[in-house]
Amino acid sequence: MAVKKVTEVNKKPEGKKIKFNFSFWDGVLPKTTKILSFFFYLIWIVIGVFLIFQGVYSAILSRKAPTQTQQVADTQAPSEVDLPGIGKVNVKCVQGALSQESIQKILQEGNTQSLQGEEKTNFEKCVVGPVASPQESPKPTS
Repeated sequence: MAVKKVTEVNKKPEGKKIKFNFSFWDGVLPKTTKILSFFFYLIWIVIGVFLIFQGVYSAILSRKAPTQTQQVADTQAPSEVDLPGIGKVNVKCVQGALSQESIQKILQEGNTQSLQGEEKTNFEKCVVGPVASPQESPKPTS
């Protein structure tokens, strides 16, 4: 066995250098990124179209909610009112049966004497209950 010097052992061979062949990856990587980007955009386009159609269909199929002013008007207008001297009457029935002037006369006078024959019969159909009698409050016993 020949003894080699220390410098020869640590010395790297200067012959061939290892070269990697990148020509394969130069053709594959751009094609792969194009294919992946195509599917990425395709998926997001499908999701976007779905969300747009979902919003359109929900807007078309949903019913309009009543506005706040309509809700307030409905809750404030009672269906029946107790008129002194007349009794409890249905408001919508009275509005349909009598003119606005006749209703004002009834409210001012407190009775139905100013109504004509046909108006009086129409108004009597709208009376729901008799005249409310004033209830006596219980007297405290001492």
